[in-house]
Amino acid sequence: MMKQMILAAAFVTLLSGCGSNNGDHAQKVRYSIGDQEVMLTGLQDITLSGQKEENGLFNEISVSTLTVSKSFTWSNVTNPAYYPAIEVADLNEDGDNEIIIVLTKGYGTGVNAQELHILNEDDLSELTVENPLYYIIKHSHSSIQSIGDKVRVTIEVDGQTYYKDYAKSIAGTWNDKIEFGNVLNYAVLDNKLVALVPGNLSPAEYPVTVKLEYGKDFKVAKSRIIEQ
Repeated sequence: MMKQMILAAAFVTLLSGCGSNNGDHAQKVRYSIGDQEVMLTGLQDITLSGQKEENGLFNEISVSTLTVSKSFTWSNVTNPAYYPAIEVADLNEDGDNEIIIVLTKGYGTGVNAQELHILNEDDLSELTVENPLYYIIKHSHSSIQSIGDKVRVTIEVDGQTYYKDYAKSIAGTWNDKIEFGNVLNYAVLDNKLVALVPGNLSPAEYPVTVKLEYGKDFKVAKSRIIEQ
């Protein structure tokens, strides 16, 4: 669990500092909480702002550049430690930058739920990105089998197989298979979009992470199983 939480924090940092073509990274800006909008994050001439709800979420988040502004029905938690991360990079190699925005929808013990949005920088139109969780559901198979006083965990993704035996006593409750979705992290590494999706075999144990690398069409191009 500790490794998983450190990994989540590391990739939030990576998104705000890797892959940019301009060298100016996202920084939290000063803000004040009023009756209306609260400034969330700024990067160069790009800013995000949103309205605060009673349930602890910003909603109807606005994205603004020097030439255009647009509002979206997105949400993000109000904890400043989990404000949106912004990056600018030409991920689809069309000669124009995209704005990469990662929101946090929820966090806590064993939970770090991020949501990705990629916008064209010129008009803030949104690009479609293949959902990493849907990809894993379609391209993976896993099982958790009890064998005496041990439990064998097996997962296969795109022909790659990982298995390991665990003492049955390490977890009070075991899943029937490895579950994905409680933790989801995004990063831009070497100008490539990457999703890291840890899988849990019990509520507190995350033995593996599936790393997905996207192509310039924003569909998953590569996958790799990483042992925690």
